[in-house]
Amino acid sequence: MRNIIELNDASVQMICRQSRCNVSNPRGRRPPIRNPLEQPGTLTPGEFARRARNAPVKLFITARDATAALTEDILKVEREIDERVAGLYGLDQ
Repeated sequence: MRNIIELNDASVQMICRQSRCNVSNPRGRRPPIRNPLEQPGTLTPGEFARRARNAPVKLFITARDATAALTEDILKVEREIDERVAGLYGLDQ
C-alpha cells in the first residue's frame, strides 16, 4: 500500500510540473500576479510613478478607475447570472 501512495504522490508532482501548477494550485489556475504594475488597484500614484518612470500618472489614474468600474460591472453581471441560474433550478435564496 505504501508503494501505491508514493507512486501517486510522484505522479501528482510530475503532472503538476508538466502543467506548470503546484500542489497548492491543483486546478491549474494561473498563479497570482506578482507584478504590481499588473494590479493597478493596489498601487498608489506615488508607487506607480516610482515603478514606471516614463508613464504619466494621469494615465495610471485613468486606467485604475476604469479597471475598478469594469470590475464592478463584472460583479453585477455575475450576480445576475447567479440569480437567474438559481431561479432556473429552483434554488432561490
